[in-house]
Amino acid sequence: MKKEGRWRSPLEDREEENRMKERDHRLNIPN
Repeated sequence: MKKEGRWRSPLEDREEENRMKERDHRLNIPN
C-alpha cells in the first residue's frame, strides 16, 4: 500500500518500524 503517494523500500519500512518501536518503548518505560 502506498503511503503519501511515495513507494518505500522494505528497508525504509523496517527503519521506520524500528523508530516507532524505540519511541513506544521509551514512552512505556516508567522513569
